[in-house]
Amino acid sequence: MAVAAAPGHPVTRLVLNDVGPHIPAAALRRIRDYLAGASAGQPMRFADLGALERHLRLIHAPFGPLTDAQWALLARNSARGLPAGGLMLHYDPKIGDPLLGTEPDDVDMWALWKRIDIPVLVLRGETSDLLLPETLERMRGAGAQVCIVPQTGHAPALMDPVQIAAIKTFLDVP
Repeated sequence: MAVAAAPGHPVTRLVLNDVGPHIPAAALRRIRDYLAGASAGQPMRFADLGALERHLRLIHAPFGPLTDAQWALLARNSARGLPAGGLMLHYDPKIGDPLLGTEPDDVDMWALWKRIDIPVLVLRGETSDLLLPETLERMRGAGAQVCIVPQTGHAPALMDPVQIAAIKTFLDVP
């Protein structure tokens, strides 16, 4: 959103996956608490891909109903091998540092949102706690196209053919 709101930006269309110009403190607390647990001391290590997939199925259940093949793909793409054997999640372990040790407040980026002057597609997980229905309706009122992803929280995995088709149609990709 910040890039699309900047003067002279190169963005011609914007797809937002379950995020908007208002982020409630409660959702940020949930994410902070998960990250604090996940990073307590050492990064989580997994004996094999199956163990990592089982972990992802638990922590990413809000991603929505995925097939076994999609969970396996998510696990493969989320894994990083360790020199001594085993796997860990492949992401920057310091990603949550700005949230750790703080009490989050609501994030208000409506002023930024008002400067976005390109077509916007917003995907919202039907049960998301991060992109609230009232935020989505305000975005829709400002001209955003909306796609609600059923049986999904924060955030849709973008692996479902319906989600992919909505994005491709919006971006005018064959």
